[in-house]
Amino acid sequence: MWAFSFMFLVIFSWGRQGSPSISPLPSYPTLSRNKLAAIHLSLLNTHGKVLQSQHPNLLISSTPSAPPQRPQLFLTSFLFQNNASSPHNLALIGADNDEILAFRRLRVVVSKLAHSLLQLNIDKNNVVLIVAPNSIHFPVCFLAIVALGAVVSNCNPSNTTAEISKQVSDCKPKLIITVPELWHRVGEFNLPSIILPSSNASNFTDMSNSKVWYFSELIISNRACELPITNVTQSDIAALLYSSGTTGTKKGVILTHRNFIATSLMVTTDQDRYRDPKNVILCVLPMFHVFGLAAITYSQLRRGNTVVSMGKFEFEKALGAVEKYRVTNLFVVPPMIIALLKQSAVKKYDLSSLKLIISGAAPLGADVMEKCSKNFPPHVEITQGYGLTETCGIISVENPKEESCLSGSTGTLVSGVESQIVCIDTLNPIPPKQLGEIWVRGPNMMQDRIKEIIKCNGFQVAPAEIEGLLLSHIEILDAVVIPFPEAKAGEVPVAYVVHSPKALLTEDDVQNFIAIQVDRIPLFNFFSYSPWPMLGHVDSAIYGAPRSGLTRRQILEKYQVYGDSVLRKYGEKPHVRDVVKPLLHLFHAEPGNGVWKRKADAAFQHCTSIKSFFEETLVAIPDSVLDSPVAEPPAGRDHLFTDIPNLLPPPYEMGAEQELQYA
Repeated sequence: MWAFSFMFLVIFSWGRQGSPSISPLPSYPTLSRNKLAAIHLSLLNTHGKVLQSQHPNLLISSTPSAPPQRPQLFLTSFLFQNNASSPHNLALIGADNDEILAFRRLRVVVSKLAHSLLQLNIDKNNVVLIVAPNSIHFPVCFLAIVALGAVVSNCNPSNTTAEISKQVSDCKPKLIITVPELWHRVGEFNLPSIILPSSNASNFTDMSNSKVWYFSELIISNRACELPITNVTQSDIAALLYSSGTTGTKKGVILTHRNFIATSLMVTTDQDRYRDPKNVILCVLPMFHVFGLAAITYSQLRRGNTVVSMGKFEFEKALGAVEKYRVTNLFVVPPMIIALLKQSAVKKYDLSSLKLIISGAAPLGADVMEKCSKNFPPHVEITQGYGLTETCGIISVENPKEESCLSGSTGTLVSGVESQIVCIDTLNPIPPKQLGEIWVRGPNMMQDRIKEIIKCNGFQVAPAEIEGLLLSHIEILDAVVIPFPEAKAGEVPVAYVVHSPKALLTEDDVQNFIAIQVDRIPLFNFFSYSPWPMLGHVDSAIYGAPRSGLTRRQILEKYQVYGDSVLRKYGEKPHVRDVVKPLLHLFHAEPGNGVWKRKADAAFQHCTSIKSFFEETLVAIPDSVLDSPVAEPPAGRDHLFTDIPNLLPPPYEMGAEQELQYA
């Protein structure tokens, strides 16, 4: 069974003809929750409605291209398996130096590099950082690294040393792959490094370092011609790509082999449906980005198309590459479309080979698309798609053969992806032509953000995975899992569970329910009832305040004092996010709830106190909500709050100066 994640973006619900059909949401026992915003997955039962792709679902067929049926398949072997019958077809062309690699030679070079990496002690789950511009060597490195079960983390080559340092500190690479002209930015990390070929290679003079190797020498010195035998599976991590999304600092997004395999099938589905011949794809978009890496380079190579790489985008050089290599498909971003519209140089080149221009990464208006189309012959179709790093680059794309062209739409859902559009405040499904959030799921969705992973006794535990299992229990209404510091294990996952009012669920029942389904998750403590939905009474358990008449504002004032008293009380734990987690449902179904949660996600990245967090986020909540009371606990449930002092650190005693600070 596949694990699914939901992603969120503000979008208008669509209702035009030809949009995906609506059908009941099936029940997935391993449904997991993404942490871009808090969400009640209990709403997503068979009474909810989802939009489903109208494309044929290739991902659940019995064909050789069906990932779920072949767990031992990984993305490198999947690529070469699909091209075994055409080994002499061109795979990669370097537009900057006319270098070429046919699929047979690509496999050999990838195999040689993979074996060389093994000799450099790169093992499964080790991270390798690539800091380099586009070249035919970039996909070679990517395919070789992941073939070992190691993890690729890409970095923008234009980043400063300080920016690269943040990523190095976060992902902790064992090896860096770069080019000579960027060595001055990465050399100070003193990590083993591989230097890729470059026109500026003559400027590199630091080979006295015993931990630096030339890519070309590693390839020449290794005699291997086949990939190493490994135990890599589709569920293993392939890439750790950093995405800031719309909030805060950059976060590591974990993408698996299955994510890449699914994306490659989704992106090229229409080419296969219409029996396109092998296409030539120009990749001017950066391969360090998910668009260039997953949606273009890997997906197109997997189908057997030729990918022409360019180190950086230069307008006329790109047009020259289209003419020289007879490019058929051009992936662009909106500024490139505008250049194609306004630059007279377009007329100087023979662009007759072009069949399709696909724009992504940002919205593109219908008027711009229409004006740009006039610069090309009628057979050139201009479309756009939509995706995220967290969705491995794809959610929807226009199909000009079946949809109206130049509409400004990002098209319909690709094969295997489902979505639901909900109100940002109530989280209820909404009808067409209303503003809301889009939730999407499918086999291309990320595993988890790196910051969400709990390290327990050496295990990597994803809170979203446990939450998904908990929420599949018929008597559990809501659940959240957070890390808690523990001397022996480092961190332990602690689950807070809200069960239905009439349920007799015990802690042992929940423990057994989890253990039966996933034996690799270590056992941990559950609290059988969460006080979070009734936070009006948390303060009474901590401070002995009256149980009635307290408003949300009064609760937050008390919670601010308490929260700031416990921040970093246990070394680096808890963080602001850990302390604020109990508040996530305080404004559920109230006006401003959705905006507050998005502001909260941003504030988590830089706020160092609960006071500053509230000052930044509570502007989203109307005064009428803040000054309203919270409901009493359910009848007969008062005793469940008696243990709250044991769940939280002791109350904080303020001095006179601090009283003034919080006055």
